[in-house]
Amino acid sequence: MDEMRAVAMKLHTKEQAKEGEKEVEGPEEMSPAKWEPSVEGYLKFLVDSKVVFDTMERIVDEAPVAYCEFLLSLILFLAKFLSLIAGFY
Repeated sequence: MDEMRAVAMKLHTKEQAKEGEKEVEGPEEMSPAKWEPSVEGYLKFLVDSKVVFDTMERIVDEAPVAYCEFLLSLILFLAKFLSLIAGFY
């Protein structure tokens, strides 16, 4: 595990990790501006997640093979997810 970490750190820049060895070659490799969470951003995440899970549920429903166990875990997760976003409306 330590070997994997050492190799991974070589792929990071000094901006990304103090052990980083890679040189920054362009603006896309620079660290992004400090991220600040917001209610709007969280709500967007929740809406996007609902779209993803609705799509997954549709795919499973239309699949020729029964994915009962997967579908059950998806439904349980979606129920908890919907109870979380219900507090925002």
